[in-house]
Amino acid sequence: MHVVIMGCGRVGSSLATELEAAGHSVSII
Repeated sequence: MHVVIMGCGRVGSSLATELEAAGHSVSII
């Protein structure tokens, strides 16, 4: 799944790490 995360604070960065570890494609804006 392709995921876009708005903002890379504490929550955004941990969410991106977990989603990427699960094999998803992550983009952070």
